[in-house]
Amino acid sequence: QTPETPNVLGIALLGRQMARWDLDAVDAATRAKAAAIAAVMPDEAFYVRDPAWRSLTTHCLRVDDPLAWKVRAESAGFEIGSGYGPLKASCIRIATFPSVPLEQIERVLAALSG
Repeated sequence: QTPETPNVLGIALLGRQMARWDLDAVDAATRAKAAAIAAVMPDEAFYVRDPAWRSLTTHCLRVDDPLAWKVRAESAGFEIGSGYGPLKASCIRIATFPSVPLEQIERVLAALSG
């Protein structure tokens, strides 16, 4: 199997799962999680400055000491990502995928702000 060969089983399973979802509800929940992050993080913390261009599912945030932020998250039972490449030393990433409940985003934000 070459990398160009699609994973037909994976695509079929994804299609079945998506058929079960209420996509409007998934969209609303994802937007609520993104709004929760935007409500507590200063606008200048977002790597992508224009909200219209920001991802709703992965939030790249510039912070003073990313390692300290990661340690605070881990002490509360969460794992947050680092930036990639040159952003590794200045950014953290918080995922707000559909599988992550709003309550977990609120708890990680409380851990990071406290």
